[in-house]
Amino acid sequence: MSLQISRLKGSNRRSGKCVLSIVGELTIYTAAEAKQELLECLTEYSDFHLRLDEVEEIDSAGFQVLALFTREARGQGKRVVGDACSAAVEDILALYRQEELLMAVDAA
Repeated sequence: MSLQISRLKGSNRRSGKCVLSIVGELTIYTAAEAKQELLECLTEYSDFHLRLDEVEEIDSAGFQVLALFTREARGQGKRVVGDACSAAVEDILALYRQEELLMAVDAA
């Protein structure tokens, strides 16, 4: 069970943009680690672009982490966009009827 969260080229604290890549498994086994890493990013950036195209497996715990991160960021007036999603991510979003979760929404 492995998970890697990386800030990619294009991330810039001055502009507030953060391109995050999540690679591997976003499951109950990695959810606590993912939650901690994602929430730490909230203090440094204001515009998040999530690359989820290399998420191999995601379960309800992983979905909850994405939902929490999105809700917390948007609650702080920050932007979250899913730039790319794997079939596994698309499937779980569809399962919970939350396809719009990672769509671009203007910050409140």
